[in-house]
Amino acid sequence: MGYLNANFRATTHPIGKDPHRLDVTYTISEGPKVIVGSVATLGAKVTRQSLIDKTVRLKPETPLREDDMLAAEGRLYSLGIFDWAEIDPRRQITTQTEEDVLVKLHEGRQNDIKYGFGFEVLNRGGSIPSGTIALPGLPPVGLPTSFKTSQKTFWGPRATLQYTRNNFAAWARP
Repeated sequence: MGYLNANFRATTHPIGKDPHRLDVTYTISEGPKVIVGSVATLGAKVTRQSLIDKTVRLKPETPLREDDMLAAEGRLYSLGIFDWAEIDPRRQITTQTEEDVLVKLHEGRQNDIKYGFGFEVLNRGGSIPSGTIALPGLPPVGLPTSFKTSQKTFWGPRATLQYTRNNFAAWARP
């Protein structure tokens, strides 16, 4: 509800002479109710401000809530276009009833290339350890001991290349 400096304190007093009976008093001081003054964004270079505002969902004149700020950070991360995001009040909350919110971002790289090189060896063919051949729909056929299978080894280079373009459809660009 916007009470970021709420304090809780419990005090106990014995009731009579019985050590197992206590009078417990809970004291909760809410502190000032803080509302959002304005929301400012730092670090966005390519991403549209409208996308950030729609994702963050923090509006002026609404209660400043810790869980709303943490949820907004999570939504920014889930876009997949920011390396990190941090949302905090501009100043530490003490006695003020209105505070500005800073959305600090770092955009990830738009273009990413990954590559790999290697060497591959494949054995084609093989041996028949049981001495029989089984084909679908036919009974197994026994092979003479002089029967040899052909096997060939293939070898060669192997390469992979992956190119990724974030914001490909320009949905997060101006």
